[in-house]
Formats: sequence, C-alpha cells, structure tokens
Amino acid sequence: MSTRKLPWLRLRKKTAPDLPYEPPIFLGNKSNGEFFQAQTRQERKIRDEILRQCDDKARKVGLERREFIASAMGMCTSLSVLNLASGCGDSKGHMPMPMAENMMDGAQRVSPSPSTMPPPTGGSGMPVPLGPMGQTGQMEQGTQDTPPMTMTPEGPMRQMSPMGQMPPGANMSAPEAEMPPLDGQCADWCEPAGKPDGGFCIPREATLDCEVARELLGGDEFIMDLQTHHVNEGSFGFVLSPCQINGMAGHDGDMQLRGNQCAWPDNYLEQIFLDSDTTVAVLSGLPSRVSASTGDLTGFSNADMAASREAINMAAASQRMVNHCQVGPDSNWPVVADMMERVHNELGHVGWKCYPPASTGGGPWWLDGEVAERFINKALELGDPLICAHKGFPLPGFSAEYANPKDVGPAALKFPDATFIIYHSAYNSGTAEGPYDPNGGGVDRLVKTVEENGLKSKNVYAEMGSAWLLASGNPMTAQHYVGKVLKHIGHDRMLWGSECVWFGSPQRQIEAFRTFTISEELQEMHGYPELTPEIKAGIFGLNAARLYCVDPNVCRYQVDQDMLAQRKRNVDGEFGARRWAFEQPAIRTRRQFINLRRERIAHGELG
Repeated sequence: MSTRKLPWLRLRKKTAPDLPYEPPIFLGNKSNGEFFQAQTRQERKIRDEILRQCDDKARKVGLERREFIASAMGMCTSLSVLNLASGCGDSKGHMPMPMAENMMDGAQRVSPSPSTMPPPTGGSGMPVPLGPMGQTGQMEQGTQDTPPMTMTPEGPMRQMSPMGQMPPGANMSAPEAEMPPLDGQCADWCEPAGKPDGGFCIPREATLDCEVARELLGGDEFIMDLQTHHVNEGSFGFVLSPCQINGMAGHDGDMQLRGNQCAWPDNYLEQIFLDSDTTVAVLSGLPSRVSASTGDLTGFSNADMAASREAINMAAASQRMVNHCQVGPDSNWPVVADMMERVHNELGHVGWKCYPPASTGGGPWWLDGEVAERFINKALELGDPLICAHKGFPLPGFSAEYANPKDVGPAALKFPDATFIIYHSAYNSGTAEGPYDPNGGGVDRLVKTVEENGLKSKNVYAEMGSAWLLASGNPMTAQHYVGKVLKHIGHDRMLWGSECVWFGSPQRQIEAFRTFTISEELQEMHGYPELTPEIKAGIFGLNAARLYCVDPNVCRYQVDQDMLAQRKRNVDGEFGARRWAFEQPAIRTRRQFINLRRERIAHGELG
C-alpha cells in the first residue's frame, strides 16, 4: 500500500504535534461527560499487543507503523487481538475462513434497502475503509496447535483445551514464522471450521492485505445514529483536551482539524458526516437544569438543538439530522408544558429526551409515576409518542435507584400508545454482561422488566449508545449484550447509537459492528438468534427509521446526492479516508471529568 492511500499523513504541517501511536479502537480511559471508566490492566495489555502486532505487520508490508495502524489493516489487526483476548476465533484471533467468506458474501455486502433503491454511490463513492471502533486483533505468538491467548493481570495466558490440558506441542513463544498458514481448519481444541467462537469476523489476510480489509469493513447500510451530541462554541468545560491532532496543511480553513474544540458544532459535522458512514443523526441534549421562567434547559437548549439541525440540513441540502426536545417534567410543570408546546409547534423535533434519575428542579422520578404521567400524556396529546429515557449509567449527582429500569415495563403497559426508547440499554459499566440472570444488573434489569410484563417486540426499544462501545472491548461480553437484547426484547427493537462526538468519529464503532457475529455455541446454549445481515441492517437504521417516520429509500438516495456527500467524496479523494484514525475521546482523565462537572454546577447547569 502506497502512502498515497492516506495522503493526509503526508500533508500534516511540520509544526503539528507528533501523532500518537495508539490503536484505532479506544483502550484507555473512557467518558462521555456523564460517566468515567478507567483503563483496566487487561486493556493495557491488549493495547500493547495490538501495537506490537501492528509494528511487525507494518514492516512486512513495507509501511511506516503509523500509516499501517491508521489503515484498514490496522483496524482488522486490532479487532483480531480483541478476539484473541476473549477466547474468540482461532489461536491467532482469526475466524475460520468459511465464516469470513460468508461475511464477505452476505452480511457485509447485502444492502438493507430494497432493490428498487437507486444505486448508491456512498458517502465516499467507494468502499469505506476500516475504522477504529472494533476490538479484536491477532496474537502473532504460538502455533496452529496453540490455544487462544487470554489476557490476565499477570500477563498473556493460553487457554486450556477442553480436557484442561495444553495441546501437545503448544509453544508459548514460537514466532510467527513457525506457524503454518491457516487453512480454515482448527486443531481439535477449536470449534470445527465454519463454527467460530463468535466476536469479530476477521480472516487472516485482512490484517495484511489492505484491499481485503477495506472490503470487509465497508458497507452501504442505511445508518441512523440515535445518540449524538455537541455543545455551543466556547461552551465552558468542553475545551478540555484535544480530540484531533492530525493538523493537515493545504486545505480550506473550515476543514482544519481542530485541536481543542472537540464538542463544537463544526467538529460535529466533520466527525459524524464527513468521517463516518452515518446517514442520519439524532441530536440529543445533555443532563441539565431547567429554567424556571422558560421551562427550557439552562445549558445547551432545545432552541440550540433546533438551530444546529437547520444549519446542518441546509448545508447538506437534505435531511441529515433530526433532534430531540429535552424535558425536565419534575420542574415547574405548567411552564415545562408550555415549553413542550412551543418547541413542538414552532421549532420542530422528534422524540422527548428525559433523565428520570436526575433532578432538574424537583427530584428524580419514575416512568410509571405521577410526574411521568402528566409528561407522557402531554407528549401523546402533541402527537409525538417517542419517550427517550436515560436508564443505566448512574451519573454523578444522579440517583442510582432511579437509574434502574424496573419502571419501564409498568410504564409501557400503562401507556401502550407511547414508545419507550431506553438509552444505553440500561447498561452499567460496573456490571459484567453475561447470560441473562433475572437477579443480575446492567442490561439484565431491562430484560427482566420486559419479560415480566410480556413486552417483547412491543413498545420498548434498547438504544446502544456507549453500551456498544464499552461492550465491544470484550467480544464475549458483546455477544451476551447483543444476544440478550435480540432474544428477550426483540430483534427489531435494538437501535444504533454511538454517543459521538464524545468518542470522536463513530466510524470505528460502525466498522466493528459490521464484522460482529454471535457464535453458534452461544446461540444453542442461550437461545440467541443468529446475527443475520437483515437483523444488522435493522439495528443500524431500519428499525429507527420506522420510529422516526423516515423513508430509508428516499432518504438514502437524497443523502447520496447531497452537498455533504459530495464534500465527503471530494475530501476523501484529495486527502484520503480514515482521517479520524488518531482521534482520542474528548475527556480522557478523571480530573477532566471532575472539572467538567464542577464547571457545569458553577454555571447552574447541574444541581
């Protein structure tokens, strides 16, 4: 692969800071401004293994190591290491070739839209290169007879064979040169060919052949992201750390990669629409206090969200964004009710975002309680039945009790004409997702309330923002998370969300999900459905399109021809793709997270 494939690396200003040598997936501290998850010891070891493998592979294909890690091959290598660390795939983190070929012929290439849709040119007019959201990689140590490597606090450890013993001839430190080429057949301790252990479907050649990697990671799905955020330019607290430091020279000023404006509107447009395959985005609000006089938010207001929607849709000359109206129904209700009418009739929106565990003036509240009753009835009266509720992550200052989704089922039964979209799927970063346990935490709580109230495939939906990003760091955890939602809540009730731009471009998350599979073993053991191309297409956007009354055929055709798509094609052609490869999250340290909260309190946005 020539350096011309990623010319933005050559066009960086000489005065720009050195690019970090980091994986394209996030393995450090993570925060969306609402929660903070510190890097684990296992993540540090996975990171080190990804960097080691990328360094070795870069030399093999004749690339500078940063160019390799920014390429589609670097993403595939990273995803294969994630496979290996969780015991998925073969002894090097790869999927058996029959499954990989099926992915190429099926899930990756099947368009979610009917055949009547005009042939799409795509946001870039070409297969989209791989992006840093996945999480797997390949261990270059061991032989074909060596079992998968598991990362432990003490270091890499080989898994035992089914008999509890290391396979004969296992070599913990044999170099790759000693490993025979993979032929799709596994040793007797593996699943047979065609029955991979689930996780990210990465064939061996995708880590050494850029065209194979690009084909694997590309797609033409209709992608509707239900959870995106930004704040106003100059807003306090969000100029905390650089989220992009690529520093390219030679192109127009408004395309300069901004150093510390991670959450500003211009950066939002660039990361969501120019640096990813997102078709339509929903702009959502942030937890904030409510003005006693206007009923609107004291920080990033509903009027601000509507203005951003109009600006981006005008820039695109098509509908690329819709927005929520954020409501604090525990505040001065007559004023809040008037605000809902004003926003609905004058500004426009789809869906009502709310934070039941937070206090915007009165205190936390339940979705099946008195506060919610007047709010939901008002939403139904205005003809917008989408109730988008935060559950799960107990944010600082939030009530952990009210973050529990146990009220979702009773509320959905009480209001059958309303639709409840549960943001984050009630995921909790402190809970390890495994098989469904009715006494478990995290997503199990949402599953339980749906099960107990007989609501599968009814009016409860699970949104994936932050949940997918966190779960995908362990492919086994990710299989249980996705599998439980599909089985118990409904395969057509899971909705795509990235929670970007807090995490940079959503492309890394999109590419990881494109390669994601649920193993046949877990399907048989727990009744999880197969993650078919049709189910993936629904999760990526078709399920949400029905809720938001978006025609994906018409919208996709218009988007492919709009001004943003044309601009993306021009920028990709001039500077190359994958310009987001070295982005880092907007908030990377606990101190930044704490300072942000203090500043929001000082400005009256939080109590």
